[in-house]
Amino acid sequence: MYWKGWTILFLAGFAGTVHAVSITGLYGTGVNNNGTALGDTATDGHYTLVDSPVNGAARTPLTGYFPLNGPYWLPDQGTSRWIAPGSTINGDAPAGLYVYRTKFMIEGLGSGGGPLNNGPNPETLDGYRFRLWGRWASDDIGIGVYLNGSYIGGTNEAERPWATWASFDTGFTGQMFKAGENTLEFRVQNAVFAGRNPTGIQAQVHGAFQAVPEPASLSAIAAGGLLLLRRRKRSK
Repeated sequence: MYWKGWTILFLAGFAGTVHAVSITGLYGTGVNNNGTALGDTATDGHYTLVDSPVNGAARTPLTGYFPLNGPYWLPDQGTSRWIAPGSTINGDAPAGLYVYRTKFMIEGLGSGGGPLNNGPNPETLDGYRFRLWGRWASDDIGIGVYLNGSYIGGTNEAERPWATWASFDTGFTGQMFKAGENTLEFRVQNAVFAGRNPTGIQAQVHGAFQAVPEPASLSAIAAGGLLLLRRRKRSK
């Protein structure tokens, strides 16, 4: 009876924030909708170049050729591949800032979304916290990773940023995330260089969420637990 009573109170405490929540459309670079690596010169359907010297589609370079044929770019991974401007793969690209953009969805939140009732816990989004994390490499300098316009880390100023992973992580939070469509950007600066001058990125991205009970629910759970403990003591 003790455990049965606790279970009922626990579920009741969370009943106000239970939704069929999901994160969809979140992918690393150079993969298809199943997360499988694309072939050579394939167009990445999840990433596009915006506000860049070369806009539009991003494609996977040819393996076995510069800059994937030696001590240059990190090798392609099983869950990600390099992508580059569609017209410059394995070739020179203009200097400047390149912005690789992808979009994903947070679905199943309560109507309206936003901070939970503008109440005491602004770190929740309709009763949930979300997290986005991963790593990336870039040619050249990795300016950083941006979620809905907010910087979340990933700056890579290593001497060889194309051969070095840089990590990013929002931690679990309700800030920066949105109910519905979210935008993730990888921003890289291609330097002025007299020799061979390709540009591109390789990124691995992950997402997760967790339910957060409202303060009133936590109070109900605590009160229920004390009541059950008292009953247990009296039964002894």
